[in-house]
Amino acid sequence: MEKAIFSDLTKKKRRNIMSKDLKLSSLEWKEFKLNDLFERIEKGKCQNTNKETKESINGVSFLSATLNNNGVSGFVEPNYLLQKGNCIMFVNQGDGGAGYSVYKKEDFISTTSNSFGYAKWINRYTGLFVASILCRFKEKYSFGYGRTENRLRKDKVFLPINSKGQPNWEFMENYMRKIEEKQKQKAIKYYSDKIKNLQNSLMKNKFDLNNIEWKEFKISNFFEVSGTITTHPTKLKPNGKTPRITCTSTNNGLDTTYDNEPTEKGKILTVDSATIGYVAYQENDFIATDHVEKIMFKNGKSMNRYLGLFIKQCIDNSVLSKYGYGYKFSQNRIKKQIIKLPVNSKGQPNWEFMENFMRKIEYKKLNIYLDYIKNKTATN
Repeated sequence: MEKAIFSDLTKKKRRNIMSKDLKLSSLEWKEFKLNDLFERIEKGKCQNTNKETKESINGVSFLSATLNNNGVSGFVEPNYLLQKGNCIMFVNQGDGGAGYSVYKKEDFISTTSNSFGYAKWINRYTGLFVASILCRFKEKYSFGYGRTENRLRKDKVFLPINSKGQPNWEFMENYMRKIEEKQKQKAIKYYSDKIKNLQNSLMKNKFDLNNIEWKEFKISNFFEVSGTITTHPTKLKPNGKTPRITCTSTNNGLDTTYDNEPTEKGKILTVDSATIGYVAYQENDFIATDHVEKIMFKNGKSMNRYLGLFIKQCIDNSVLSKYGYGYKFSQNRIKKQIIKLPVNSKGQPNWEFMENFMRKIEYKKLNIYLDYIKNKTATN
């Protein structure tokens, strides 16, 4: 009973604080050494990824020296290298990642290129606040000037302070809670509108893959296959919005974004022709590395996201484990590759069915996600 009353009072206090206008400019700020903020700083423990870890889809996060995906580059089985979460991660080395910081909630295994700061003041909200400020050190460190432990401990950061001249953790937490609440409300509106639009566009028929006829076709029957223009690494301009598509088999082939003008139109499929033949749908205009092929409809037919994702999966099902370094998914092999597609009563690909089937899947997933956001909002 007492616990419930305390919980209610805490929630009311948070609501009152969050209703106030929390401004970063309303408080005094002070400089602190990182060594004075953290009770301990320790390095990642994994020295040899291949020998000391084993990949596992349901494993723990494996952290590397990257600024993408909150430092997560994969998932591995937990072992003696496991380190505790609820800390701030510092990327010490790496081309593009050095100087990056992020809050880590979950337990993890990490390479020795990263360090981790632990302290009693760290929670999800204070961790996010401080980590976002610490990211300014990306301007200081680089591949040629890494962050050593000595440099890390001597680095200084400005933080809002209370009347005693100490970091104002309460302000930082409530400031981040307010930002999170605003984002949640935006997300609820966005996904509610998206679900409504999908409801209006979905056709009133069954979307059962088992009750529709399938037929084999060559990719070249309906699609043009060609190469992309290679944007050389020396020509890349950082800090832009143009996606750079590579031969990587994750994250839709995306490296990161650059300030270059796009050389390729979006709404097509891309294929990695250098390694395993990874296929991805590209919604936006982009630039590319070499060995990135593209698949688009013949005769100017438009490929939207729903069609693109369905066709991608059909290609994946047909080429599973077929291509690799010694047998590449080249342009000629792409053209000749046989795939199975749903057909209509005339024996032609049923594009309408494919599109609406994917819309139906998205509709279900969005409803699940919207419920999750609403419930999370209600319990915070």
